[in-house]
Amino acid sequence: MMSSSAEEVMARLERDEESLCSMSTKQFNSFVRQQNLSMRQVDELKKRRRMLKNKHNSHSRKSHIMEEFESARHEQMQLTREIEQLESENETLQQILTDCTSENQVLTTRLHLMQRQSSS
Repeated sequence: MMSSSAEEVMARLERDEESLCSMSTKQFNSFVRQQNLSMRQVDELKKRRRMLKNKHNSHSRKSHIMEEFESARHEQMQLTREIEQLESENETLQQILTDCTSENQVLTTRLHLMQRQSSS
């Protein structure tokens, strides 16, 4: 049978999940020894502590994954805008190249005509 002091400790620790999880293993073991809890109570607390730590780690990992996802999505949007800009610049440069090629052909033709006229 649990003493009222042990019951109070168990109830307080169950309510105060943060302190249960934030203690180092050494602190937790020292605390448990000081509270004069039964082995069953210690096992229950250890299981509860591990479950809470796993829950916290899972939540932290999920948050980290969501942050990475949002960062990747933002980067993807930025790269998509950059690609659109580069495609637009490429179209402009292709048009300039086409215009220059046409002008070059016209000038080459005129040069050949002028050379024929001067040689005749």
